[in-house]
Amino acid sequence: MGLTIGVGRTAEHGEILFPRFWYEGFCRALESIKVQLADAPPHHLLNDPDEIVVFFDKSASHSRFLNAGLPVPRRADSFESLSQLAEAMGRMRIRQAFVKLAHGSSASGAVAVRTDGNGRWRAYTTVEQSGDRLYNSRRIRTLEDPEVIDSLIRALAPHGLHTEEWLPKAALDGYGFDLRALVIRGKLRHVVARMSHTPMTNLHLLNRRADAETVRLAVGDMAWNALNETSERAAEVFPNSLHIGLDVMWLPGFKRLCILEANAFGDLLPGTLWNNQTTYETELEAMGC
Repeated sequence: MGLTIGVGRTAEHGEILFPRFWYEGFCRALESIKVQLADAPPHHLLNDPDEIVVFFDKSASHSRFLNAGLPVPRRADSFESLSQLAEAMGRMRIRQAFVKLAHGSSASGAVAVRTDGNGRWRAYTTVEQSGDRLYNSRRIRTLEDPEVIDSLIRALAPHGLHTEEWLPKAALDGYGFDLRALVIRGKLRHVVARMSHTPMTNLHLLNRRADAETVRLAVGDMAWNALNETSERAAEVFPNSLHIGLDVMWLPGFKRLCILEANAFGDLLPGTLWNNQTTYETELEAMGC
């Protein structure tokens, strides 16, 4: 049964609905949890509610990393249409941009756009558009009609966007890849590579994966040490959280790292072990349980 959200308006399976309003409600729920925790018996808190608020705001977490001197993609100015996005990209002198919902997750509402600078565009997206409705999809669509891309941008913009330079990813076995790097108690622990021929590497989109040892052997000690250092510096930006799930990428050549996102609940990594421990076993050990 669909959720009724207005007169004659029923939410449908997979529909993207008001992520900005969801975020505001989520923040209120976290405030309520903080009040309850103040009167709770002694307990272990995995992640701080105030920091979770920042995790779920891509622009806020990007600013934290930037202010800490950590490597992040350049952020674009706000826009409401494809022509305005083109102007923002022109000011940055870039031909590629990654458009994300500011409060989205799991590639919901994601659009990677590319232009040749002469009016030709190509976009890759997880979004299916039907009239004024937007839906999440596991199928990555390729769009080349500027009017269709513009319609999608205009439909997403009111929900709040965070847009960055779309950087080229290093390759592993012929696939572009990035990493989910889980830092627990300030130390890099679990790592999994997410590999794709598309710009979206999320594993739920049926992309390939590789383990930490495969990645370490491919990138070499210098790049791996840089990953450790950068990930642990990133965790310092969120000092009151036990764990932080980072999305990190190397540019081709493995000489430059970039932090793409930070996740408050980025520890769901089934089958990924560190010292023969799952993510949850490592977290429990870190808490002394």
